[in-house]
Amino acid sequence: MDYISPMQARDEFNRARRRAALQKALAALTRRSIRLLPYDEIREQLKFTGSAYRGIEEIPLDAIIGSVGRFQDFTRTFLPTNPNDAQRWAEMRRYMAENGILAPIEAYKVGDAYFVLDGNHRVSVAREMGQTYISAYVTEIKTRVPLSRSDTPEQLINKACYAQFLEQTNLDDLRAGIDLRMTMCDQYDLLLGQIEVHRYFLWLENNRESAYPDVVVDWYDKAFLPVIQVIREQNLVEHFPGRTENDLYVLLTGHRIELEKKLGIQIDHPEAATDLLHARRTRTRRSSRNMETQ
Repeated sequence: MDYISPMQARDEFNRARRRAALQKALAALTRRSIRLLPYDEIREQLKFTGSAYRGIEEIPLDAIIGSVGRFQDFTRTFLPTNPNDAQRWAEMRRYMAENGILAPIEAYKVGDAYFVLDGNHRVSVAREMGQTYISAYVTEIKTRVPLSRSDTPEQLINKACYAQFLEQTNLDDLRAGIDLRMTMCDQYDLLLGQIEVHRYFLWLENNRESAYPDVVVDWYDKAFLPVIQVIREQNLVEHFPGRTENDLYVLLTGHRIELEKKLGIQIDHPEAATDLLHARRTRTRRSSRNMETQ
């Protein structure tokens, strides 16, 4: 093992802090977040459903993207930002240089990402020394919507909106295995509105109030899924890159309403899908011609 003097360890801490400052400056220019994620906030946003202790594991350092209590003291790559951490960080650096073996950290696993409960400085120093894995006592945290270590801030917002939708409808329990994730997070309110409209028509049809879970299931089976089937039959996803089937459900149902208002007649979803695809192709051709003339 190597010996590092207190001054050498402190110099390494200062260099790491300077790199953290550079990361922040570049992030401000590129508008890309280097924020370490706060565990409590993510757990609340994605809706905690349970936990399970998994014991000690070797976990990849680059999968650790958050912290329980020290998320403001490090960047997303665990570069230190708090000058008050200099002594503790330097001591940990010296210890690791001289002994190599560290006590396992404690971490929460959410999806395929990890959050440090205890051992933030060990993670920071280990990454600085070029290690790729670290031992951890892992507790798996289960949420209604899974987290990915590669999620962008926008994707996190979308997942939080989806988790809230599931919390209100309980659709993931009522219909196991569903996936209604969208790239347009503000559209979940539209789905909730459609469910309420569906409840009204069920009341007219049955002359009685239906239980909300029954309304949700009936809407999903008889209103939502038939439209998804049309989207699949006409292969709409191929013509709308970056959009999910659920995004296209919103686009198609909205397009159908616009057509009916414009034409003054009822339009079924296959007809609306054909018109939506035609409109998309027309816009694409116009955009291509405009680029050629520039």
